[in-house]
Amino acid sequence: MDLDFLDQKTKDQIINLFKNNRQTILFQTNENIKKRAIVDLLKSSFKKANFVSYQPIDGKIKIDIIRQINSELLTKRSQRQFIIIEQAEKMNQAAQNAFLKSLEEPIRGVFFLLFTNQPELLLSTVRSRAIYFKLAKTSKQQLAEKLSKNTKLNKQQISQICFLTSDFEQASQLASKPKLLSQKKQLVEQAKIMIEGELEQKLLVTSQYFKDREQAIELIKMMISLYRVLLVKNYSKRLHHQTTAALEAVKKLDNNQSVKLVLTKLALA
Repeated sequence: MDLDFLDQKTKDQIINLFKNNRQTILFQTNENIKKRAIVDLLKSSFKKANFVSYQPIDGKIKIDIIRQINSELLTKRSQRQFIIIEQAEKMNQAAQNAFLKSLEEPIRGVFFLLFTNQPELLLSTVRSRAIYFKLAKTSKQQLAEKLSKNTKLNKQQISQICFLTSDFEQASQLASKPKLLSQKKQLVEQAKIMIEGELEQKLLVTSQYFKDREQAIELIKMMISLYRVLLVKNYSKRLHHQTTAALEAVKKLDNNQSVKLVLTKLALA
């Protein structure tokens, strides 16, 4: 059950916020399971309330969506209305300015749930009018317990999946799709080569990713995960430098720099 992903203290804090008429809550999380848990919690606590969810269209939340929200708020009155905005950071400036007016002139009984993992991308004026609530990430132990309870995987398989991801939905996909899990394991092996292999091996691995930016980013992120494990076990300046180089490589690919150039430079680092 999704609600199991929220501890009792967190549940109580969230319910009390809304019972005390805190009308706008900014939740920081990138876990869909946590978002659903919060909505389920509120639905079970405010049974007569109306819930409406809005998401980005083509990667953006434009002013038209905010206008639609404002229009519906005026026409649909109920005891309580919860307006859920997914990936709130996707609101462009015009949308955020329009939304700000709704926050400055709140309607009684209307509550906004803003979900984002990048609150810094929201206008400071929007953030200042919301209660900030950062949700704790699901721990590896919690994830392992959920997988043990909900799947027929053995301890080794669960351990492998928990290394690959800390997100329950991704973990569930890996548990139910052996081919996908096999691909992830291959990614780990290639990341290990990028860290420990000979230059010729590294260049061979990088050549497989030149035409796929997203997969190249996944490869580097896996390298970063492995670097962090190594740093905990045996810190060295060289490992720290390599980790920093990998983090910078992800930023460069996010900024549309050449995949071939970035990966080749990383292999030579």
